[in-house]
Amino acid sequence: MATQPTGRVVGLVVTERDLDEREVEEMLAPTGAHVVFISAMFSRFNEVVDVLAPTAVPSPAWLEQARRNADERRRFLDEFGALDAEGVATLAGSKSANRRSLAQRWRSEGKIFGVEVQGKFVYPGFQFDPETGQPKPDIGRVLASLPRTLREGGWQLALWWDNAVDALGFRRPVDVLDKDPDAVVLAARAEATDWEQAGTS
Repeated sequence: MATQPTGRVVGLVVTERDLDEREVEEMLAPTGAHVVFISAMFSRFNEVVDVLAPTAVPSPAWLEQARRNADERRRFLDEFGALDAEGVATLAGSKSANRRSLAQRWRSEGKIFGVEVQGKFVYPGFQFDPETGQPKPDIGRVLASLPRTLREGGWQLALWWDNAVDALGFRRPVDVLDKDPDAVVLAARAEATDWEQAGTS
């Protein structure tokens, strides 16, 4: 609204539905306002909203599964921690000017794996020797033994390490890695065989 020199008020009314101009005049009559009535440009407002709105509404089951996955990821990170690329370089004592290159190289060489958190890759902490900052050698052996699809699976791969595996007596690979790495390698190979038989390797 803008006040004119005469003291009269000019109103501009924009609505989501078509209103009769008489309705608006009657509504604003007590104020003494002069109305500039514009609604035609919004006469199809709801149609435009429908076009812009999501076409698929998630089911309750889908949302519940998403919540469970989020809880699993949060619990995983709470238990094992993770380093971003710069953190990997710091832990390893890298002097490289490119602080991200070391983690990226180790990942491309299959020595470590990463997961994406809010658009950024981080590397679960159990993969690194805390004394040297280097990847544990057996991480690469296990990764090489897993099916390719799982190796490239990000969070699916991370949660494989974190879930009980029957080939390990229903223990988690992450719990067995330091005590019996060969058993974890064998479990990874068994996983690859299962995927191959299922036609998903």
